[in-house]
Amino acid sequence: MANSADKLNDVQDDAGHTANSAGRSGAVSAAGRAQVLNAYSRLVWARIAAHRPKGLRLAGHTDVSFTIESDGTLQATQIVRPSGNAELDRLALHTVHAAAPYPPPPPALAPQPLTFEISFAFH
Repeated sequence: MANSADKLNDVQDDAGHTANSAGRSGAVSAAGRAQVLNAYSRLVWARIAAHRPKGLRLAGHTDVSFTIESDGTLQATQIVRPSGNAELDRLALHTVHAAAPYPPPPPALAPQPLTFEISFAFH
């Protein structure tokens, strides 16, 4: 994702989701970049929430990591912490894929890919 000269910025939104992106010096300050990343993260979370499966009768918790390219395409997904239930893990990955393509990140975050990690709690 980023070379060793790049700095990683970790931003957590109000719901506790974390987004990582490789930082570069440029016209946007670190604080400004964090605000832009936070706003973009909320768009991503809302898109995923709109695609969550409804009416499940299974319970569990899993964490998914995924990367979004500068054009909004989904580059990679993986289970970071499995639920112990293969069906729930598959549904979490499916939800992230179903929400794609994502809105392209704002120019202040481009051109590098953005990696997000989200927790899915099924009840």
